[in-house]
Amino acid sequence: MMAVSLEEFDWAEDFLTKYSMNLEQKFRNNAVHYGNARIFFYKKEYGEALKELSKIKNFSFIHYKPAVKILQMMIYYELKLLPECTDAANSFIQFLRNDKLVHTDYKKVYDRFIKIYLKLVNVESSKRISKLNDLSQTVKNLKEMLISRKWITVKIDELEKRMKNSQTKQAI
Repeated sequence: MMAVSLEEFDWAEDFLTKYSMNLEQKFRNNAVHYGNARIFFYKKEYGEALKELSKIKNFSFIHYKPAVKILQMMIYYELKLLPECTDAANSFIQFLRNDKLVHTDYKKVYDRFIKIYLKLVNVESSKRISKLNDLSQTVKNLKEMLISRKWITVKIDELEKRMKNSQTKQAI
């Protein structure tokens, strides 16, 4: 994941290929598909990322399902599939309510992400600058852990630029 965040995609792919064989069989396929999905996501190959996520059939490690759901939500947002964004977020909420294995503290962190994510989706669909400003302040003032904070901050910045450009074009 560090290599991916540094955009060292070739290194990350080589690492995944080389060292995945060291994992126990029951974890290997999920790790490879999830790792590939993350690489494709950061390469902006969202369709390929979704294909890799769909290959994860059983969640042999407790944190795969939430991680897969979060990545899936991010991909839907990048593809501007806003109804799917909302559906995936609601599905994640239901999963968290029903799952007995995910610790309560993790559920709070995931819930925080979902709430911010849904606000981001709402701003994307409404194009209201006041909602964007509220969201931006919420994220900036948030002291607790926020999953994918950097990605959310980048999306807020992109939205702000698009909205300002739109306002400038309308003023002209």
